[in-house]
Amino acid sequence: MDEVIIHYMTTTGLHKYESFDINSKDIFLDLRDIAVIDLTPLIWCLKLEELNLRNNKIQSVDLSPLRKCLGLQALRLDRNLIYELDLSPLNHCIDLEEIYLTRNLFKQIDLSPLFFCPRLKVLELETSVVLIADMQLRSNGTWPKVLLDKFHRINWQVDDAS
Repeated sequence: MDEVIIHYMTTTGLHKYESFDINSKDIFLDLRDIAVIDLTPLIWCLKLEELNLRNNKIQSVDLSPLRKCLGLQALRLDRNLIYELDLSPLNHCIDLEEIYLTRNLFKQIDLSPLFFCPRLKVLELETSVVLIADMQLRSNGTWPKVLLDKFHRINWQVDDAS
C-alpha cells in the first residue's frame, strides 16, 4: 500500500476524495467545504506529523485513527462547526505540540487525554468553552505547560466509575 485515500462529503452532498502518500508527514484538507470526513485510512500513516482540516464545515469527526499516528505534532480543526470532540485518541500522541480548535461550536471539552501529551505547547480554544478534566489528573506531577496555564479554568470532574 503506497497511498491512502481520504473520502469526504461536501456541504452540497458531493462525495470526493484525496490521495496521499502513506509516508506523508503533512495532510492538508483545509478549505474544501467538507461536511463529513472519514479519517480511518490514517491508521496507515505512521509518519504523519500534521493534520489540517481547518476552514471547513465539519460538525463531528472521529479522531480514533490518530491513535496510530504516534508522531503527530499538530492538529488543526479550527474554523469548523464541531460541537463535540473526543480527544482520547490523542493521549497516545506523545509528540503532539499544537492543537487548534478555535471558531467551532464547543460548549465544553474534556482535556484529560492531553495530560499525556508532554510536548503540548499550543492549545487554542475560545475562553467561553468550559474546560473539564478528570480529578485524578490534578495530582499528576508533570503537566504540559499549556494546561498548567489553563489550570484556573479547568472544572475537575470525579469519574463516576471509581
